[in-house]
Amino acid sequence: MAVKRKPSCEVQSPQQPPAAAVSDGRESGGTLVARHAGGRCGPRDIEQNGVAGWTVYLDLDNSGTLNNDAAGTAEPSAVTNRDGFYSINRLVPNTYRVGGVMQSGWTATAPVLQDVIVTAGRSTRSDFFNFSGGDIVGTVWNDLNQDNIRATDPTSGTFTEPGLAGWTVFLDLNNDRLPGVDEPATIAAADGSYSFVGLPPGDYELTEVLPTGWDVPSRFDIRQSAGVAARQQVVQDFANFSLTNGSIQGVIWNDANANGVRETDPATGEFAEPGLADWTVFLDTNNNRALDAGELSTLTDANGNYAFISLDAGDYEVTEVLPDGWDVSPTFDSRQTVAVAGGEVSTPVISRISPCRTVQFAAPCGTTSIATDCGM
Repeated sequence: MAVKRKPSCEVQSPQQPPAAAVSDGRESGGTLVARHAGGRCGPRDIEQNGVAGWTVYLDLDNSGTLNNDAAGTAEPSAVTNRDGFYSINRLVPNTYRVGGVMQSGWTATAPVLQDVIVTAGRSTRSDFFNFSGGDIVGTVWNDLNQDNIRATDPTSGTFTEPGLAGWTVFLDLNNDRLPGVDEPATIAAADGSYSFVGLPPGDYELTEVLPTGWDVPSRFDIRQSAGVAARQQVVQDFANFSLTNGSIQGVIWNDANANGVRETDPATGEFAEPGLADWTVFLDTNNNRALDAGELSTLTDANGNYAFISLDAGDYEVTEVLPDGWDVSPTFDSRQTVAVAGGEVSTPVISRISPCRTVQFAAPCGTTSIATDCGM
């Protein structure tokens, strides 16, 4: 979100341009001044931070760009010094069009082409004003376990605690903690992300609007200070949790040895029995053990994880859709009753026995038989 704000020009004591070699007093000299602040400061506001390395040129062919003439001679130009000053010397008195070469990430706040009259024995000033702001970006997310850390999947690295879409974040310019009519505001996207782009450098009180029934974990606040510098990005996240809603999350995995325990590698501690991706889990509101229209459902991710976020407090029948050729481990069921409490995460776990592959003797999957392989 681009933000307009009252101009705030950073002031510093100007230094004189570098001495010019003038043989006959015919000279055009000036300074390129780039503001690290928003709005437009007028041509008289020359006591601003100059920027080095910018090219200023005489647009002799009125093309609006720095060119060479037919003979291959470049148009007269100069590069600003560390204080933003430049000078183009020994010019015959005349009217010249002076141009500044814009750089990526900057916006001109005054004309980049200016017509000036050079008079013998005098220096003519032609200043340029440009602006480059900074950004504030971040995410509003649901801290399901209230531990102040946004959890990630250990394998994929993706976040398992979701962003909160539709939340309002604003810049509290008058420090009253309330969104004002003239205060910049934005709405978090589907993944909870938000941004303020092109802000004038300075300190901002970044504030979220906390809905009823929500709170922030111990290390967070609804208000954060953000110091913005030109051409830099500040990241500020907001963590929240529901006081009235709860969540259910869990995993469906392949119990290859049908013992009801998910095995781990003793060396690495990682699971040796894999999660099952793309399995359907649903909340069976009418208790018929079938997924019906209108019932909330989800698919497991690549590691078998699933979640139902921001549920009302109460009991839920968490049910999976069991594919053909699969069965449940002896101590599990395809349906589990889960009690959800406000501000808490309930975690049922569902295991599965994989389809049997008969080597010599047919045997029910999960029974003891040296001729039956229940692994994948």
